[in-house]
Amino acid sequence: MTELQRAIATLDRDLASLESQLQRGQVADTAALEDFKATLDGVRTTVYAVVDAKTSNDVSSVRQLRLRRGAQLCQNVSFGLRDGTISDRTPGLKLLRFAVEQTIVRLDALVEGST
Repeated sequence: MTELQRAIATLDRDLASLESQLQRGQVADTAALEDFKATLDGVRTTVYAVVDAKTSNDVSSVRQLRLRRGAQLCQNVSFGLRDGTISDRTPGLKLLRFAVEQTIVRLDALVEGST
């Protein structure tokens, strides 16, 4: 069994356990579930893109997918900031701000370098 196969088997078991807890109503942290849903959706979408890639040139489509997914996540955060579901008391807000600031610096350098 490869490392990937072992990781998938472990993930399958963990997801089955989580699904069972959800069905029994044992998970009350909806904020954590929203984060998990977004992460799972991102991984699922990336896996589809990688599986569908037929040549090494298709790797660029995976990159485009990552950019679209990043844009969607940014929009979701923006909506959360606007509607109050994300506030100054939300854990991880400072980490997100730092990551966004660093990303903007790199994006600006990339865009300015290509003009």
